[in-house]
Amino acid sequence: MKKHTFIRKSYLLVAIISIILVLIFLYYNQEKNKNKYEENQSISENFFFQNLFHEGAIATNPGNLEYVEEYATGNQVLSESQGLWMQYCLLKDDQVNFDKALNFVKNKMLIENFISYRYVTDGELFYVTSAIDDFRIVGALIEADKKWGNKEYLESAIIYSESMYESIIQNDNIVDFYDIAQESKGNALTLCYADFNTMNWLINIDSRWQPIFDNSLKIIKEGYLGDSFPCFATSFDYASSTYNTKQINMVQSLITAINLASIDQCPEQTVEFIENKVKTKTLFGSYLSTGEAVDDVNSTAVYALAAILGNKTGNKELETEALDIMIQFQVLNEKSELYGGFADENTKDAFSFDNLNGLIAMQMKSNEN
Repeated sequence: MKKHTFIRKSYLLVAIISIILVLIFLYYNQEKNKNKYEENQSISENFFFQNLFHEGAIATNPGNLEYVEEYATGNQVLSESQGLWMQYCLLKDDQVNFDKALNFVKNKMLIENFISYRYVTDGELFYVTSAIDDFRIVGALIEADKKWGNKEYLESAIIYSESMYESIIQNDNIVDFYDIAQESKGNALTLCYADFNTMNWLINIDSRWQPIFDNSLKIIKEGYLGDSFPCFATSFDYASSTYNTKQINMVQSLITAINLASIDQCPEQTVEFIENKVKTKTLFGSYLSTGEAVDDVNSTAVYALAAILGNKTGNKELETEALDIMIQFQVLNEKSELYGGFADENTKDAFSFDNLNGLIAMQMKSNEN
């Protein structure tokens, strides 16, 4: 009898020890995953502050100072970058650096109440707006009001959204840009420019945005390329009522998917397709509408956006796998001047778009914990 009692106690002790060990393992694994990208984010942010961020202005690519008319380079500032940084600051609860970026927009990038998409130097702006950037900045301002309770943010959002309504809305449809100098509007919608999250907020302020939201959603849904290649057309031309599907830019298609995910409208097939491409490390930059890859270019931004899509759709596996690939593009050589950045050590290119989306993706993951 004593022998059996001893055996039972031994089994119980072994079971208790086993449970304790399992709990310790689970706790350690959770803590490990919780802090998995903390160091990557820390050195990425350090690189950003040292190389890209100066008094609220975000340089486009300080590794290339050559002036090019067609696109921004060097220390030129894009409204795109300012808006992305404002989004990152919201995720980090960093009101100080949010305000620095906002103040640069207000003091250096405004033409009346229109936001120039491109700052060259003081007094030299491109007299063109960009709908996607305007939406991003307005959305960040509305969220800042909700987060920090400063009505000045909301007042600015209303002012800029009024300018948007006057300039990039035509017959309750969004167009890509407004030429301030020529007072002319674009005639097409690049599908990823339709920011449903911001439009949802604007509807609560101004009901005129409701038909714009509805029309945009219809255009985007009808721009779905099909289940065999579940991505989205590049743009929609209003005059001809046709979609441009010649070449699909994956960054744009991912942003479209993220915009849909913000209102729970992203097709499951899209998420599954992206997840499969991430698993095989074949999420490339450009595709034909048939799904055939045009190139084999991998980039920080593509995998950062895939991670963000995973976050927005609750697909933790996609999010983590995409982040694991994304950080492979980070310069980890401590002797390099580009240490911590998402950059190319050969060309010295360090694009703000890559670095900002990388930071946003890592902070989103951090906020889950």
